[in-house]
Amino acid sequence: MAYEELLSIKIHNVSDLIDFVKANHLKKFHNTTNAMAFYRGQSNYEWHLEPAVYRNGKFQNESIYIKEFERLRPTDFSYDNNFDKLVKMQHYGLPTRLLDITTNPLVALFFACQHNFDKDGSFYYFSTPTFWEDNWAVSFVTDYVFNPETCVQELLKRASEQNGFPSVFLENSDTVNTIMHTLTVPAHAILPRLTNQRILQQSGGFLLFGMSITGIEVSKNPGTCGRKYIKFSKLDKDQERLLCPIIKKIRIPAEFKKSIVEELDLLNINEGFLFPELEYQAKNIIRYIMT
Repeated sequence: MAYEELLSIKIHNVSDLIDFVKANHLKKFHNTTNAMAFYRGQSNYEWHLEPAVYRNGKFQNESIYIKEFERLRPTDFSYDNNFDKLVKMQHYGLPTRLLDITTNPLVALFFACQHNFDKDGSFYYFSTPTFWEDNWAVSFVTDYVFNPETCVQELLKRASEQNGFPSVFLENSDTVNTIMHTLTVPAHAILPRLTNQRILQQSGGFLLFGMSITGIEVSKNPGTCGRKYIKFSKLDKDQERLLCPIIKKIRIPAEFKKSIVEELDLLNINEGFLFPELEYQAKNIIRYIMT
C-alpha cells in the first residue's frame, strides 16, 4: 500500500493536469482484477477522503436515514437493487457511505476548483482493483447497509443465502474471516451502471466504504446466550491511506482556481454539462447571457 502527497507537484492550469495524467494513466498495480485509474477533486486541501455519512457523527444514523427515505418514497426505491438504491439516495443528497470518483480527470479538476476560492484544492489519483456493482462482495456490503446485522451467526446465514458468495468459503472455517474482511475492506472501487444522466455526464464511479471492528462480545442474555456480536465503527482518518493500492494527492493553489475553471469552461466542463438537471441548465443559461 502507498499514499503520496506530491508536495513538489502543483496544478496551476489544465496543461499541468494533462502532463500528470499522461505520466500515470498506464500504470497497473494489480494483475488479478481490472485495475483502473480514478480521480477525485476536493475544493479544500485539508479535507479527508470521507463519505458524507462518516462525517459529523452521522454514522450512527446510517440505517435510520435509509429506512426513513424508503418509508417516505417507497415507489421510488421499489425496483432497484440495494446498490442502485444507495446511488439514488446519494444523488438526492442523503448521507451515504459512497464517495464519488470519476474516470475523467477534467471532471475531478472541476470539483477541486469549483468552490472555496480562498482555499487550496486537492486532486486525487487512484489506481485500484475495480468491481462491477453485482460483485458478491459489493452486494454483501450494501445488503448490510440496508439490513444491518451484528450477530456473527446471522451474518453466516446471510452469506450462505446470498447469490454469488463463493462456495469455497462456505465449506471451511475461513467463512467468518471472509465475512469480517469483506465488511472491513476500507473501500471497494465500483463502476456503476449508468442509471442516471448525471453519472453518465460525470463519468462517475464510487468508493463504497467499509467499517472498522472495535470489538466482539459474547451475549449473556437468556434469548441469545452464546451468540457473538460485532461492534462496528466508521473508518478512522488513518485508514485513508489504505483505501486503494495507490493514492496520489496533488495541491491546487487557491490563486489558480478561477483561471482553471475558466479553462475548463472552454472545454465544456462546467455545471451545465456535469449537472443535467433543469435547475443547473437554467443557472448555466443565466451565466452565459450575463457574461
